[in-house]
Amino acid sequence: MTETIREKITSGPYTEEDLLIMEQNYQQTMLDVGKTSATVSLQIGLAEVWGFYMNKTSEAVELLTNALNFNDISELDAAKCKLVLADIYIIVDEIWEASLLCSQVEKDFKYDALGDKAKFKNAKIYFYTGDFGWAKAQLDVLKGSTSKLISNDALRLSLLISDNLAYDTLGEALQAYARAALNFEQHRMNEALTILDSMENIYVIHSIIDEVFYLKYQIYFKKQEYNKAAASLENIVKDHSFDILADEAVFKLAELEENFLDNSTRAQELYQNLFTKYPGSIYVVESRNRFRKMRGDDLN
Repeated sequence: MTETIREKITSGPYTEEDLLIMEQNYQQTMLDVGKTSATVSLQIGLAEVWGFYMNKTSEAVELLTNALNFNDISELDAAKCKLVLADIYIIVDEIWEASLLCSQVEKDFKYDALGDKAKFKNAKIYFYTGDFGWAKAQLDVLKGSTSKLISNDALRLSLLISDNLAYDTLGEALQAYARAALNFEQHRMNEALTILDSMENIYVIHSIIDEVFYLKYQIYFKKQEYNKAAASLENIVKDHSFDILADEAVFKLAELEENFLDNSTRAQELYQNLFTKYPGSIYVVESRNRFRKMRGDDLN
């Protein structure tokens, strides 16, 4: 039941009752089996619910800190704890504590996907704080990551930096976007939207505008305002179809139309557009499968 509710929460929509049930399930399970090094994954799960969804960051920090103090905690579980703790430190504005934890995991798992994940998180921290040169240097290394998702995200953020600094050498637009992105990570949604709304008016023809719309989509999705989320993606699909975010915008819009806005016709059209117009996209296989399923094809 816990995993079912967790899937609902991470993919939306969910209710406060869902969160309370999930919290209770985690707490009851840990009462039954105890808080030990053998149940670190459960403790991480509860910390994520507390820190990311219930605004119980101090409880989450305490739980993870205690887990890290187990004498027999495995190196892998410790690393997973540190990365979640780093995310929570970002939320509470302990930026450099978060960076330190990421650096530790990166060092301990240097030739592992987990190390790449930590390196990417650290690069984003430097991006948020406006150190674009250092962030880009780390991102360029991560383009060769064995994790396709990390390499893709690293490429995207690296291009965001290089493209916008080439367009605006002072980096004013990029600095504003970085502040909005940090506010988003810190769950300060209204503050982030204020910055992005201003950018939308000021940087109408700037190369950063598709990123502005995409971040607005992410914010509205988190707020479960799905029509506004779809409208933000439509801006990219219609007016920025050749930018780096175009294929992802098409896919996310199709998901919204299919799963949240009850418009299967539009969703099917978008899935088809993606695998015909963006054949190199990482979303091609999934889009084709969803299109065929919606069309009624036998996938067996």
